[in-house]
Amino acid sequence: MDSNPPASNPHQSVVFGKNPVQVLLEHHPKRVLKVLVSQRATAHRRIKALVDQAKGLGIATAEAPVHKLETLVEGQNHQGIVALTRPRDLWSLADLTAYLDRLPAGKVPLLLALDNITDVHNVGAIIRSAAACGVDAIVLPKMGSGGLSPVVSKTSAGTDMLVNLVVVPNLANAMKVLKDQGIWWLGTSLGPTSQPYDAYRDYHYPTGIVMGSEDKGLRPVIEKHCDVLLHIPMAVDVESLNVSVACGIILFEASRQRRQLAQTVQPAQ
Repeated sequence: MDSNPPASNPHQSVVFGKNPVQVLLEHHPKRVLKVLVSQRATAHRRIKALVDQAKGLGIATAEAPVHKLETLVEGQNHQGIVALTRPRDLWSLADLTAYLDRLPAGKVPLLLALDNITDVHNVGAIIRSAAACGVDAIVLPKMGSGGLSPVVSKTSAGTDMLVNLVVVPNLANAMKVLKDQGIWWLGTSLGPTSQPYDAYRDYHYPTGIVMGSEDKGLRPVIEKHCDVLLHIPMAVDVESLNVSVACGIILFEASRQRRQLAQTVQPAQ
């Protein structure tokens, strides 16, 4: 293992933490430029396995002092391992519409859009649920959101690398374009026009779920593009759920319905 790690490069991205680095090595090894490991962590079994995996892929590795890694991850918990990477490819709206056009017959898309969700830990938790539920793509506004930082990757346990991420300049316009392609938009709201979640049960068609910001929910311009607004009924003393929890409830119901449908549909004789 090289003992002289390179200086920080502003044009490189970083991925840190054991789970995110493992996902990166397994699914996107060509993005990895170098793996840096804390001198304290080199004897840990899982860290050693990740270093061996990187070496087996022909990726350079290096020991680095803890303060070096802390600088790279801006003080976050790196768990003793950091990967220097090429920036990931993000989709445009045109990429997403082309993907939808290429879907095979019988494949019903499930999309997720985030309207100005600024807490990176919420974004990471939402991405993790989306990956678990088989979401085809997550649409994010270019401005006004938590973005796609290394903290998001760490919070998502690296699952952000398993989901197509679409960055758009205007979320409302993107929703309109996708609605013209047959996506039915479901929004969450505590407003008087929203329906109880229990009354909304059919996720068997092309669906887009849009979640609003932590403090204000969906913006009016986004609500206007929703086909249905709903809320999750709660006990009187509970005002609202964390946005990542609410998103997980809805996504897993959509996933449950679609798995159930797949199990009941018999192949044609």
